[in-house]
Order: sequence, then structure tokens, then C-alpha cells
Amino acid sequence: MISKFSGLKLIHHLDHVKATLEHRNMYPVHVNVDPTNYCNHHCIWCSQHELQQEKAMGINYDALVAALAEARDLGLKAVTLIGAGDPTVYKRFLDLTREISRLGLDLGMFTHGGYPSEWRDHILETFTWVRFSLDAATTEVHNLVHDVDNRFDQIVSNLRDLAEKRKGPTAVQNVLQ
Repeated sequence: MISKFSGLKLIHHLDHVKATLEHRNMYPVHVNVDPTNYCNHHCIWCSQHELQQEKAMGINYDALVAALAEARDLGLKAVTLIGAGDPTVYKRFLDLTREISRLGLDLGMFTHGGYPSEWRDHILETFTWVRFSLDAATTEVHNLVHDVDNRFDQIVSNLRDLAEKRKGPTAVQNVLQ
């Protein structure tokens, strides 16, 4: 059986392939949602600093939940929380992730990983996958490139805790530039 994390995802959606070939309307099976443009880290390479400083915004919760419910009814299967900011700082993050789970949708997230440690069980139970952007190997480097003070240990602890408790594959990837 091909893993749903495989590069051969198309095989999992042959009904969509067939409908497309028949020129029928098709709806997405996966969407990326950017719930906020705010981030409490200030990474030196981030292109969003000026936007975040000028006007930090979050998406309307009720409108988003309604749109996701409608999309689910049309065949949506998965949501990934991404961001011009970090999804975990969205003011209704816990409400939103509970609602996405209640809708029966798979949920993934890209995050800096600096969420409160009290959220670990919720994240473990609610998310299909989580991708951390750690970008440093020491507290000193992390403080420098993220322009934050001493959050590195908490982030590593969150990452380690999820990796230890997660059922299924865990992977670490490094990108050097």
C-alpha cells in the first residue's frame, strides 16, 4: 500500500483524475490556510516583517469554519495551516484546530514550534503531521536568527515530545543554504 505521505499521492485520488479527464467540475482535496500574518519570531530572512509591524491580522474565524465545512461537503479531505505568520499565534488556534478535527479533516501545520507546552497533547491528538522550522542548532544561533530570547529549549522540547509520542514515521530534514 502506498503511504498517503508518498510522492505518489495522485494514486489516492483517481476519482479526481478521472473527473478531470472527463472535464467535470472538481474541488480541492487539500487546502493551505493562512490564519494570521502575525508571528512572534522575527527571523532575519523573513519577508513579512513590514506587513506584520504595520497591521497584524487574522482571518475571520466563523467565515473560515463555514468555508471549510462547505469545502468538506464538496470533497475536501485535508487542511495545512501555514502562514505569513505562525499559525500557533492565531488568536483562535485551539478553537480552529478542534473544529477542523471535528469536521473529520486531516490536519497538518508548518510552525516555528514555540507554542505553549500545555498544547502538546492537543497537537498530538489533532494533527496528522507537524513540520517545525527550527533553523538553528544552539540557543545562541536561534536567538540571533529568530530575534527572540531563549525559546530554543522549549521548541526542542516540543519537537522531542511529539517525536517520542507520535505513532508512525518521524523524519528530520536539514536544508543548508
